[in-house]
Amino acid sequence: MTEKKEPSAFHVDYTFRWLDGSQSRIEMALDPVTLRFLEPPKTRGSAWTRLKSNQCTHCPLREIDHPLCPVAWRIEEVLPLFTERFSYEPVEVVVETAARTYSRKTTVEVGFSSLLGIAMASSGCPTMARLRPLVRYHLPFATADESIYRVIAWYLMEQYLKARQLEKNHTDDDTKPKRTSKAARIDPSQQADWALKRLVEDYADIREVNQKMAARLQTSEQKDAGKNAVVRLDNFAHLLTFSVGLDMVEDLLRKLEQTVEME
Repeated sequence: MTEKKEPSAFHVDYTFRWLDGSQSRIEMALDPVTLRFLEPPKTRGSAWTRLKSNQCTHCPLREIDHPLCPVAWRIEEVLPLFTERFSYEPVEVVVETAARTYSRKTTVEVGFSSLLGIAMASSGCPTMARLRPLVRYHLPFATADESIYRVIAWYLMEQYLKARQLEKNHTDDDTKPKRTSKAARIDPSQQADWALKRLVEDYADIREVNQKMAARLQTSEQKDAGKNAVVRLDNFAHLLTFSVGLDMVEDLLRKLEQTVEME
């Protein structure tokens, strides 16, 4: 029997088809397991990408190890394609993955924001890494409701994995070596968070990354497409923290109950 090999890369490719007939293509090759970029950005790093330029207050990175902000550096690589674009410009965006191809006629802001969602999560930023599991199930042009549903579903799945591992560790014979899952290694001292409290905290940190990135882009020489794309992401982060605070899970459950036949 031939052994099935893992793919060498997980690809998500974006093509922007402009009204003048030209197009811009961004190919993102990620590690199939970690979902981090396989190659570093091909730019040297401008002043606004330096780690100390608008560094987040919760950022654990040290300048000696990371002279450039991972998120800013990654954004800088694709930014030249949009420096002369306004956020409201119409464009057709085609997104290709191994599973399927998506396309939509939209605006630069919406398309670029969708692209940035992957670029930022897979950049190597410790804060944005909390969103990296969602990259595997990337849904371009998602509505706010779709995005909130995906984030909460992913988070609850993570809590289930953590609870299962903690239970396994508790019931295993102490004499046997224990294999700790990645979910449990996040913080073994924490119990499963079914109330979503840590999710709200995570998104508060993600909001700061978005806001700091928008401030960095203010100093870059470009039109408004990049800045507005980041603002769009921040609006979603704000919506999520607000929605969770208003029992968004209960609202989702009510919607599910209306469509699922209960015995």
